Amino acid sequence: MTLPLARIVGTVALTGALALGAAVPALADGTSTPVATPTASSSPSPSTHVTVDGNTVTITTDLATVQAWCTRDHKAQARLTALQQRIQAGADTKGSVAWLRAKAAAAATAGHPEQAKRLNERADRRQDRLPQIADALTRLKNADTTVCSALPGAGA
Repeated sequence: MTLPLARIVGTVALTGALALGAAVPALADGTSTPVATPTASSSPSPSTHVTVDGNTVTITTDLATVQAWCTRDHKAQARLTALQQRIQAGADTKGSVAWLRAKAAAAATAGHPEQAKRLNERADRRQDRLPQIADALTRLKNADTTVCSALPGAGA
């Protein structure tokens, strides 16, 4: 099954933001206020509590929830790495920027300028996604290093 790039990057961004506490707003007056957070999945059923104290955000949840998130983190890293490699691969790899450019050149040679234009635009969009993918990978690796590696049996 192939997921659209926007869905993968969006899921990674949301997951990383929730795990690292970036989705929690800080209060201007520096007071400590618990903030309720939505839970995304039914398995396991987490009880999450978020506390904001000035510039410090504390997220408290059970070990099973964090271990499950770390497993998803590793899978998301693998998907994004494969996607990044496919985009950067040569003209012989279907879906790569070079492959799209070769298809565009063939369409132009065959007298199909509109098709060539669309393929080149698609290649440009795909190339423009690489920084977003790299950023998502960096955030996931940071979460893996700071959270997952500190847990017993988290991820693999």
